[in-house]
Amino acid sequence: MLLLAAGCAGPPPAVRLTVETDLALPAEMDELHVMVAASRDEAGQICTPTSRGFRLSEADALPLRLVIERGETYTTWVWARIEGFSAGRRILSREVVHPWPAEGVAEVTVRLERACLDRVCDAADQCIEGVCRPLQMPGLLDDAERIDERPCSTEP
Repeated sequence: MLLLAAGCAGPPPAVRLTVETDLALPAEMDELHVMVAASRDEAGQICTPTSRGFRLSEADALPLRLVIERGETYTTWVWARIEGFSAGRRILSREVVHPWPAEGVAEVTVRLERACLDRVCDAADQCIEGVCRPLQMPGLLDDAERIDERPCSTEP
């Protein structure tokens, strides 16, 4: 019975990232870039980030839901940068850091808001609801010593 139970292990813990916006698609925002990394310790020793772009050609392209599964090494927290583009120009950017759940799926919603359109904040801040607020992990990608050569994703 123990062998049967061991073979039925559930899926790995994950974070479901949901991206929403109040902008008109694709008139005001036609592309979305998502970059993800994960940390193996509290200080932020991260895997080499992986990214993916999404064309937003229809109004129903959002909300976008991405499931990020926890691996075996980078199990402390997950970081994501979400950037909105219009005609090739970045118009919005948000970063989130969330601890991996012990099990199941943690829900994280990121809203790209009209109130932050072209809003310029200091390097250690980001715009949320029209107000510049501190980033949780400012400059995470600026320190090459923090980034392991091991990629976050094994997908091509």
